Amino acid sequence: MVRLLTVLFAILIPSAAFAQTVVVSSKNLRTLVETRNERVKAKEFEYQSAKLKVGSWARSYLPTLELYGAQESFKKGTAETKSQPTYGAALNMNLYNGGQDKLTEARHELASERKSYEKAVTLAEQLSEAQAIYWDILYRRDYLILVKQAQELNATNLKSAVRRIQSGVATETDRIEFEMRDIELKQILDEATLAQKNQINMLKLFLGYEEEASLQFSESLEHDHDWQGLIQHSEKNHDFLIKPVELLSEELKIEGKARQRYFLPKLEAYAAYNQFNQREEDPADEGERQETVIGLRLTMNLFDGFKSQRESSALKAEAQAIEMEARFKKRELDLHLHAEMEELNLLHGQVHDAEQNIKHSEKYFKLTQSEYARGVKNSPDMLSASEKLFATQVKMIEIIKKFQVAKAHLLAKLGK
Repeated sequence: MVRLLTVLFAILIPSAAFAQTVVVSSKNLRTLVETRNERVKAKEFEYQSAKLKVGSWARSYLPTLELYGAQESFKKGTAETKSQPTYGAALNMNLYNGGQDKLTEARHELASERKSYEKAVTLAEQLSEAQAIYWDILYRRDYLILVKQAQELNATNLKSAVRRIQSGVATETDRIEFEMRDIELKQILDEATLAQKNQINMLKLFLGYEEEASLQFSESLEHDHDWQGLIQHSEKNHDFLIKPVELLSEELKIEGKARQRYFLPKLEAYAAYNQFNQREEDPADEGERQETVIGLRLTMNLFDGFKSQRESSALKAEAQAIEMEARFKKRELDLHLHAEMEELNLLHGQVHDAEQNIKHSEKYFKLTQSEYARGVKNSPDMLSASEKLFATQVKMIEIIKKFQVAKAHLLAKLGK
């Protein structure tokens, strides 16, 4: 028994000790997504990859050095088989490439900048989704509390119905109705509990935590009164959403310009030393097979069957199409932002309306409960009053959730 307990402690204690507990709130959600979300981290790697290519223009003028060496066995004609080495070194240096290198550098710089904006867009998208899940979790937490409260009220109503039946002022149908309602509420509770569990697991995915981690939520589901100050913005705040498309258009224009320069000359400096064997050079004397060279090479493509011209025109047309798409997206974004701000105004007003409705439904429930106890109202009236109270309470937290999700979605688009 002692050995069994020792083994159990060895298994259970480390797992409990290493279980990760994370407190999640709307204030630290952005930091968690930015540092842990795998899609955001993937975009960071893409940005770093593009950034490493910047500086190619300066590097294009660095010389390249190539060394080679081989030991060959060969036979030429009727001569005997020979085994001789061959080796050498070649140095090449780009002096001018028709401006292609500078255009390539410009594309790399734009690509690096585009990747940085793509990361910001991905962060905004992932943050918006994580926030929607987060506020849904808080909504479901409060929803579960309301369901349990509804169960308690239904149990109170059931007791009242039993007393009425015993007093002879009600029939068995009263008790059955409340018992049926209890089963319905239990089903609702089970479904809501499962949905809550699934949403928490989904949030773990967006925050980069394993399923074994424990997330804690201490924030209340409430609406803001000073939210209008948070959404004050200028065009610069949401410019990052359009920038990737605009920069891609610029990249294509530059690439099209580079294709047009195919006919410009290319100038290279080169130097080489070669030691040939007799398969490559015939003299028997090894010294006679040595070669040293230094020079300049000028090459020009005079005609390529209009291939480069067609490719340049195609790239320019594609760039123009993407530019038009960017203009459309910009106008579309402005309309969406305006609509979302109007929606926030609407939801904020509905929150206060819902608060008033809850007060009415609470008063209606208490009056109905009192009248039911006196025998004035019957069980359908009591059930109707209970369901109205539950519905108005649920409606209240639904509106608050919609408000918070809409606000978070808008702030994500503004880079906040």
